Amino acid sequence: MGKVKAVNNFGLDAEIAERRNANYPQAEEEEATAWIEQLLGITFDKDFGEMLKDGVILCQVMNVVVPGKIKKIYEGTMVFKQRENISNFIRACRELGVPEGDLFTTEALFELKDVGTVVLGLFAFSRAFQNNPSVSFSGPILGPKVGAKGEAGEYVSNPNATISPLNSGSSATMEKTEYSNSRDQIIRETMDDM
Repeated sequence: MGKVKAVNNFGLDAEIAERRNANYPQAEEEEATAWIEQLLGITFDKDFGEMLKDGVILCQVMNVVVPGKIKKIYEGTMVFKQRENISNFIRACRELGVPEGDLFTTEALFELKDVGTVVLGLFAFSRAFQNNPSVSFSGPILGPKVGAKGEAGEYVSNPNATISPLNSGSSATMEKTEYSNSRDQIIRETMDDM
């Protein structure tokens, strides 16, 4: 079971890790593990994060779904090449249309800092390739099947939902709703008086 690792076992870092571990998507991790094992015909013999840490399995998953999407997969022990595998998977996900907010970072996986975001990123990847008309994958999918309109079966969006004022930040105060050229008028008035 992958968890968020705290740098220190005390203080704010430990508290944040404890809170995030309480919300860890364990059921989704198990579903993602079963999906990858079925897709690649392998068996996970280590922890979820440890199995994906070098990026090889992620790249193989991408190439099964979209053949040839990742040209070179490095299977050695050089750290920067392993991180490059993860980055190649993330880049391919972006190209398939995975929203930026649903992607995980290379550090989250490689350093096993937040494996939960990796799990949720795999679900987002599955939704994205189902919505992408250039992908003709007909194998097993992860999570609910996406409908014709791009809506996932289990996930229901609220049509009356609005953006929370807490999430909108200062966008309402920064947007200018009407144009005013009062500065131009002031400059013209001062030039006409001369």
